[in-house]
Amino acid sequence: MSQNKRTTVMKYLVKYKILLMIIAFGLWVVAAVMSSKAHAADNLVGNITKQQLFDGYPHFVSNYDDYLLSSDEAKAVEQLPSEISLKVFFGTWCHDSEREVPRLLKSFKRTNVSIDMISLDLNKSEPQGRAKEANIKYTPTFIVYHENVEIGRIIERPEVSLSEDILAMYKDSKAQK
Repeated sequence: MSQNKRTTVMKYLVKYKILLMIIAFGLWVVAAVMSSKAHAADNLVGNITKQQLFDGYPHFVSNYDDYLLSSDEAKAVEQLPSEISLKVFFGTWCHDSEREVPRLLKSFKRTNVSIDMISLDLNKSEPQGRAKEANIKYTPTFIVYHENVEIGRIIERPEVSLSEDILAMYKDSKAQK
């Protein structure tokens, strides 16, 4: 084969190699977008009830069933007034949420404390924009209110336990008044 023909063949091989790489990259991008959309469709976003959470996400149920409340946690819950309310921003896809949200629900199952659960997508947002308004950066984030005034937040995990940390926030807020 002459040098000219080799050069021509090499040019075609390089051209097709680049074309194949572009096609492969395009297919990869399409697959990633489709996978992301499918995953997002599996996650409830926005207000969610305990029943909806438990019906759709078995890890939350098993963590709820397995969690044993300590006597210190039970005492802390008993000391909280009914004017305490919580907003819980979490992800059904988040391992910290899978651990902490069931613990919260189990700890407060026999109280009148109001708990609003707001499920977020992978971008930590939801249709009503409450996560952005509340400046949520990590999940779960538990915002604690007393008489509709924010008194503190627990982000990702408590220092001691959810109920004991919430009681400490309540006591601190009363001491500051």
